[in-house]
Amino acid sequence: MSHFFVETGQGPFAIYRKSVFQNTTGWEKSLSRFGNHEDTDMFCQMALLGTVHYLPERLYIKRVHPSFGVYQIDRVQNAYTLFRQKWDHYRTEDPRQQELVRKALQHYYTRHKPFRDLKVARTAAANFFREPSMAGFKWLRYLLTSGIKGLLSKRRF
Repeated sequence: MSHFFVETGQGPFAIYRKSVFQNTTGWEKSLSRFGNHEDTDMFCQMALLGTVHYLPERLYIKRVHPSFGVYQIDRVQNAYTLFRQKWDHYRTEDPRQQELVRKALQHYYTRHKPFRDLKVARTAAANFFREPSMAGFKWLRYLLTSGIKGLLSKRRF
């Protein structure tokens, strides 16, 4: 569950049983209008229904080009916000599924997001020192504050 909860790219490389897919609500249409992450919600639903296996090795190289629409930051952020709104408040009557979601939330907010923010802060710092700007400084400050707060958080899930 945690693997999909942090929106890692599984996309066309996933293999799953049709019977598991049929027990989900399918692709989240509200996310598809942004051109990405529409299947992440579905993968979270499937992860609640069965065992997820993955290969830790990278088996392909992905070419990223700035003109690719899915890499437009506003679209990505909008999809991310909708995804977080659903899964941060997800409730189910199934105690096992609710526990999986609780653990995924805990992992995301106490490990994944803080470390990701600090990793991005490293790049933001390099960019800021190369080309100082107020926007760059605010972004760097946000990332550092968010990462440190996340690591020090005593938040319960």
